Amino acid sequence: WEIALAFRSVSPKQWYINNLVVLKKSDTSISADSIIDSGIQSLEKGIKWYTLISNNEVEFADKQSGKIIIYTGKYSADTPETVFIQTARVCGNNSYYMTISLTEKLASYDRYEYILQNFKCI
Repeated sequence: WEIALAFRSVSPKQWYINNLVVLKKSDTSISADSIIDSGIQSLEKGIKWYTLISNNEVEFADKQSGKIIIYTGKYSADTPETVFIQTARVCGNNSYYMTISLTEKLASYDRYEYILQNFKCI
């Protein structure tokens, strides 16, 4: 995977910065669902403390269906708990894995899901 796009907030909170990262891989042998499912399996093996908040079917702006998962996680007892919002898309010859990470739990993640749902294959 390579970084296709990355944004970060200007102010760190709890020594962590809210961010959006889009990873790209030139590989169409995998589906977007398998990328997300693989991410969930990695959580179970790699992150010591995580809680799945939601795993929902969504419709993207270009009318394609997909999934968005939201979970909280900590990599160790010393790291702050972080909220991750993730989805994946396959566009032509490229696969994309998108993650928004937040330092705070919110009552609703709708606005962040909206950002990911507007990712279009062009």
